[in-house]
Amino acid sequence: MIKELSKYIYLYKNKEVLKHINILLDLIKLEYGHSVNTDTEKISHTDWNNQHDNRKYVKYFFNNIFEDFAKELIKHTNQKGAELENVWFQHYCKDDYHKTHTHPKTNFSNVFYLKANKNQNTNITDCPPNTKFIFEVEPGDILTFPAFLAHESLINKGEDKIIISFNTSLIGH
Repeated sequence: MIKELSKYIYLYKNKEVLKHINILLDLIKLEYGHSVNTDTEKISHTDWNNQHDNRKYVKYFFNNIFEDFAKELIKHTNQKGAELENVWFQHYCKDDYHKTHTHPKTNFSNVFYLKANKNQNTNITDCPPNTKFIFEVEPGDILTFPAFLAHESLINKGEDKIIISFNTSLIGH
């Protein structure tokens, strides 16, 4: 269920995940969030920096998506375990974007696509020789990559894109 797209860049596909997308979208709509509009990002609705322990979509995500994803990642990377470090949603409307950034103090960044089309991808830049990767994704996919790799969400030119982003760290033997 995990496919290596490039060295340490993985795509998790599991058709069983699709039955959970509408539930997660409904739970996210209930979340208190905010918009962000700076030089580096324009996001219409997110709960980044507004995270609290009783977010229903996070509990649902953990119980119905993360556990199977983590088992596959552990198996694929030959590690002992995986820890979920933090979780947040991002809702990108037309013309929203998130410029190049990294995620410090974690092993992997992950993007779970709830609503997206092939024109709404994540751009990842690998260090030397600064090769850029743009992977086509669809709803239900989880794109996983080393957190130190620069990545961005390109300007949204079409329909809304809604993702759950999360960081994971692996536990070695």
